[in-house]
Amino acid sequence: MGKDLRGKIFVGFMFLGIGIGMIFDKAGAGCLIGMGIGFIISSLIKDKDEKSDKSISSQLWRILLGLFFIFIGVSMLLNYEIMWEYIFPAFLILLGLSLILSALKK
Repeated sequence: MGKDLRGKIFVGFMFLGIGIGMIFDKAGAGCLIGMGIGFIISSLIKDKDEKSDKSISSQLWRILLGLFFIFIGVSMLLNYEIMWEYIFPAFLILLGLSLILSALKK
C-alpha cells in the first residue's frame, strides 16, 4: 500500500508542478520543483512492512534528492547559469541508470 501511494503522490506533484509551470511559461522548472516536493512528501509515507533501518536511509535519500530537484527548479526560475547545461543531464542519466539497475536486482 505504501509504495503504491508513494508513487501516486510523486507523480501527482510532478504533474501539479508541470501545470503550474506551464501557466508561468516555465514547465521545466515547475516539473523539477514538483518532483522535488513529490520526493520529499513521498519519503514521509511509511509502509508497515518496511524495516526501520532501510526506511531511514531510503527516506533520507528521497529528501536529499527532493531538495536537489527543488534547488535546480528554483535556479531555472531565477535564470542562474551554473553549468547545469551539462551537470544536470549527466545527473539525470546516472540517476535513471541506478534506478533501472536497482529494479533489475529485485
